[in-house]
Amino acid sequence: MAALTAVLACTSGTASLNQARAVAGAAYRAVVPPRPGGSAVLADYEYPSTLNPLTARTEAELRLGALLFAPLWGLDPQLRPYPDLARQVPTPQNGGVRVARDGRSMTVAVKLVPGLRWSDGQPITADDVISMLRQRK
Repeated sequence: MAALTAVLACTSGTASLNQARAVAGAAYRAVVPPRPGGSAVLADYEYPSTLNPLTARTEAELRLGALLFAPLWGLDPQLRPYPDLARQVPTPQNGGVRVARDGRSMTVAVKLVPGLRWSDGQPITADDVISMLRQRK
């Protein structure tokens, strides 16, 4: 069994994310952890070739990516969307999704939760999100 030690410099408040998911309808709120940094020891039956969730190809890589990176929005156990890094899940009803008149394209507007930061303290910006989405192409 391969063991993986990941050093996490968490400043986005992962504990708060889990608490927010536990409370139905609760919005994610970024908080500073009591003590930045730390270590997490994860054991799995295979060694991942990447920690990037955008290039993950195995179940282990997907699980690790989910532990290390927060999504814009997610799905609860009843498959209802909830916001995570986004202020709200974009839908046609709230104006976040607009379909072109010809029906061949759409625009999705995502508003980020204010105050989000990377593990190094730099702010997470709309440009960062756009860059990550472009990597998926």
